[in-house]
Amino acid sequence: MYKALTNKISDVFSHFSGKQIRLKDVHSALNEIEHAFIEADVSRAAIDQFKSIVTQASSDIDRVAKLDARSHILKIIRDALLSILSHDTPIPSFQQNKLQVIMMVGLQGAGKTTSCGKLSRYIQAQHKNAKVMLCSVDIYRPKAIEQLQIVAEQTNSIFQPHQDTTPVKICQQAVTDAKRAGCDTLIIDTAGRLDIDQDRMDEIKQINQAIKPHHTFYTVDSMMGQSALTTAKAFNETVSISGIILTKTDSDTKGGVALSIKSVIEKPILWVGTGEGFGQLEPFDAERIADQLLDMGDIVGLAKKATAHIDQAQTEKISKRLHKGIFTLDDMLAQIEQIHNMGGLSSILKLLPGAAKLPDNMMKIIEDDTKIKTIQSLIQSMTQLERGRPELIRNHKGRQMRVLKGSGRSKTDINELLKGYDKMKKMTEKMKGGKMKALMQQFSESNQMPREE
Repeated sequence: MYKALTNKISDVFSHFSGKQIRLKDVHSALNEIEHAFIEADVSRAAIDQFKSIVTQASSDIDRVAKLDARSHILKIIRDALLSILSHDTPIPSFQQNKLQVIMMVGLQGAGKTTSCGKLSRYIQAQHKNAKVMLCSVDIYRPKAIEQLQIVAEQTNSIFQPHQDTTPVKICQQAVTDAKRAGCDTLIIDTAGRLDIDQDRMDEIKQINQAIKPHHTFYTVDSMMGQSALTTAKAFNETVSISGIILTKTDSDTKGGVALSIKSVIEKPILWVGTGEGFGQLEPFDAERIADQLLDMGDIVGLAKKATAHIDQAQTEKISKRLHKGIFTLDDMLAQIEQIHNMGGLSSILKLLPGAAKLPDNMMKIIEDDTKIKTIQSLIQSMTQLERGRPELIRNHKGRQMRVLKGSGRSKTDINELLKGYDKMKKMTEKMKGGKMKALMQQFSESNQMPREE
């Protein structure tokens, strides 16, 4: 996310390499970053706050030793980013002795209804056996109510049906029904709108006064620009927002909303939607966002992906086999599928330092998942013996024809599979016995990738 902004900030730091940095260099860099922020639709309030922090913190830069200057200014910029992104508001705990009522507000199309499902799934993951009820008061769009019902079914939530009546009465009845059903949380999806609509704003104000929700969360599309800040102010003035859910952060957004909204309305971003799945809602982490903006990667995010999607028992089993120099097509397929489950190679690369410098055309090639489907179909069309001994396929035309017929692939596809397997097999031979330790020693001493022998 924020690739364009990250690239511009990264370019600023590239000018600092190998020279003593002076205060005038900092001011020059600050001007370049300011222009990048403006292009990314960052608010004036956030820009001024950022500039003030950097200017004050870099006043002694002329006295910093040459070798430390670049890292010193990098730290100043990072600290300034953290200052405008960070907050002390803890993530709400929904495990209470009484029903917790949440009101979701936001513009139509910002992902509010989907966020209801994500929040329900998040609460269920945090608190085992949590019962969550979803209720829609968008009586103006029957499709919106149907959509929330589908979301409820997909997230194992209770859906609150209702007959056409006033939104306030619907909410009051939902609170009563949620208490009777022994629910822990009630999430109310208010009516979306394409723009600020005074009638709808009056409506959520009346709902707020009638049921007094414990939390009011504003969902905002991260691809929106300054208009998102205007609507955030309007909602906050109407119902006093508890916190913000930033949606669609998996796209290459400008980044202005995340950097601006806390400065504009002084309300924290609590969660970010990182994908379309209901399980893809994560607590907002200012350090991870700052590191991504500075092209320092997101190692924490990568570790979380690995923990969530990698089968540790299977990985350990394969590791033991690799240590003995054993590597089959089944092993190859298992490794590729685990990478695919983490979102594919492109998803992993985006979390590594320097990811912003990867060319867009390269990322498009990497994101093409047709190769993994080809590999899967070829290997799954082989017998267990052939998967363990690929040379049987390589040296037997009859076997090749059977696999090609079963997989619907071409001779070129099977040749590419076997070439890929040979390369991976060659690398695994380096791991046999004590060779892996020596290889890692070579890597740590030279800080380069091990050479193929």
